[in-house]
Amino acid sequence: MKITHILFSGLGGHSSVVFSCIKADLEHEFKHSLIFYGIESILQSHIDNSEELKIPYLNIKKRKGLDLVSWWRVFQELRRKKPEVILLHSISLIIPTWIYAKVYRKKIIGIEHTSIVVKRRVENISSYIAGILSDKVVLLSRESKRDYLKNYKLNIGHKLRIIPNGIETAIFNKIHQNQERDYIHLTMISRFSIQKDHKTLIMAMKQVDGAKLTIAGNGATWNEINEFIRKNELEDKVDLCGLLNEKQIIELFRNTDIYVHASFGETLPTSILQAMSCELPVIGSNIAGINNLIEHKKSGLLYENKNVSQLAQKINYLIEHKEIRDSMGQNARKKIEKNYSNLRMFDQYKRLIASTLKKSSKRKKKR
Repeated sequence: MKITHILFSGLGGHSSVVFSCIKADLEHEFKHSLIFYGIESILQSHIDNSEELKIPYLNIKKRKGLDLVSWWRVFQELRRKKPEVILLHSISLIIPTWIYAKVYRKKIIGIEHTSIVVKRRVENISSYIAGILSDKVVLLSRESKRDYLKNYKLNIGHKLRIIPNGIETAIFNKIHQNQERDYIHLTMISRFSIQKDHKTLIMAMKQVDGAKLTIAGNGATWNEINEFIRKNELEDKVDLCGLLNEKQIIELFRNTDIYVHASFGETLPTSILQAMSCELPVIGSNIAGINNLIEHKKSGLLYENKNVSQLAQKINYLIEHKEIRDSMGQNARKKIEKNYSNLRMFDQYKRLIASTLKKSSKRKKKR
């Protein structure tokens, strides 16, 4: 059976989820293909992963604003590949995807990766339309489903399904640090955007001694955050290392003691899953999408957004208590193994695809 994934061409959780899901298809039950889409150029790591897995792919670059030409190219590519099911990770493309599905009687499973709390108006419109036109809509947690129903008031035909993201636990595992340091190393991996609370984390470093912070990623606010670090004279404590591929991320975790994720809105951050899988204690914002993942004082610590002193206090506490860091890391790994492996995720998607096609088959017989 042919499956096409449509996902963002730049940095984001989509790609990690998609490639992890494909790698979990150990029996090659589906013929996967990829359409990368977005304003940003396709990442080299996306190309490398696609070629390594021998997955056909196409990158469609869009212009700012409504770009009907790029929509037409998406439709044409779907028509060329003829997938039975489209896994739509980029909800903004619901219209051209639906036209293909309608004309050729195929199925769409829309996947909501972005927290409703931080969506812009145009993104909310796309999600609402996708809720109507998709055959199924996947949400990443119960909290996401709650917010979705509250905001859009949609559950037509019981379309909504909860499938948490999954990661390759065999790759992201317990890693012994490969060098001795005279400081504690903190890490955050994310896209640089207004949804992330980088400034609170950076300001907290002023109140932390014996530690250094690395923030990996790129995005629209990178220059602003870089200037913010310079103005606060924190260049010796905070490093922006840029965009990393998967191997480089694993190497970064190899040299990390504490993972910190400062954000205003999340669904289920892949970077937190990866850090927890590597037995790292996590300090995160006390928001939906993070507080349902981190068990406070068991697998990590939570702090209130924009509360610089509270975040600094949490960091200092873990710096001073190595045995608690180790215990939290072990608990984090157990949770990931039980609930968030890519094998578990793939199995849930496989069953969802089967049930969606089964209902379609029953309708055809009735006719």
